[in-house]
Amino acid sequence: MLNAFINYLLNIKKSTIKDNYLLEIFKKCKPKIVIGYAHSFLLFKIKKLYPSINSIMYMHFSMRKDQFIEYRNIVKNGEVDSTFLNNPIEKRFLEKFIKSNFIVSGSIKNNEIINKKKKKLDYDVMIISEYRNNLNSQKKKIIINSLNKINNICEKNDFKICLAPVSSRKEKIKKIFPEEEKNFYKKIGLKFDYISDQSYKLANRSKVIFCIDSNLGYELIAKKHKVFFFNSKNNIYLKKYPFITNKLDKNFEKLFLKLISLNNIKFNKIIKKSKIKFFFDKKNKIIKKYIEKIINKK
Repeated sequence: MLNAFINYLLNIKKSTIKDNYLLEIFKKCKPKIVIGYAHSFLLFKIKKLYPSINSIMYMHFSMRKDQFIEYRNIVKNGEVDSTFLNNPIEKRFLEKFIKSNFIVSGSIKNNEIINKKKKKLDYDVMIISEYRNNLNSQKKKIIINSLNKINNICEKNDFKICLAPVSSRKEKIKKIFPEEEKNFYKKIGLKFDYISDQSYKLANRSKVIFCIDSNLGYELIAKKHKVFFFNSKNNIYLKKYPFITNKLDKNFEKLFLKLISLNNIKFNKIIKKSKIKFFFDKKNKIIKKYIEKIINKK
């Protein structure tokens, strides 16, 4: 700490006391690698302060086009040694303002979660909850109208619905209360089973996943789940995917019923034809091997 303070007083490189403190830590510990997610902006600063370190960044969710623009305005011109992507489309946006070696390896979180699909499924439809405490009127309207449509289709065809609650996620437990979330959907008139279980496990018990604008939809399609997207803002990733619509018309029902009737072989052929680029690397073999190689290098 004393060295950092002295360097700050000398102000040789016009850096802050925090920067000098970080530099002293790195000089003392001599780490080979620093790892952080895309919105850990400190990662870019560390690479500038301590160029000899191997910096690794990973994308923790699939950004929309407007989010890439916002991200670029914050980062401006960044540099990290390696960036691990969910899909190759992200590279097209990031390489414009980040100097890096881009590697497609899929979602780090999704890759680590391994759940076996049940042979006999319990539900026809799993709805990914988009509930939040302070929903704006536009998002609320989209949720209500689309789920009323789904509810009508399911009632006509005797389909069983389950809800993957947002309140069961670790990062949301203290922010969203289960009863409030449950009551929100009951007021809509949605008839469903409320399962307080991990969404990934619940997806393995369901034929089709209904997604509005959740990153979970993209993680599940990477695992070859049948996902129906409505009003998705992330269509930069789904341009040729047939099971996406922004309209609550007859075609909505037609597409939905077609998807639910498809067997896995036919659906996988459609995924391949659609050139869906979301990647799944079971147990993160790619990034783990990459890190091991750096650590073992003398």
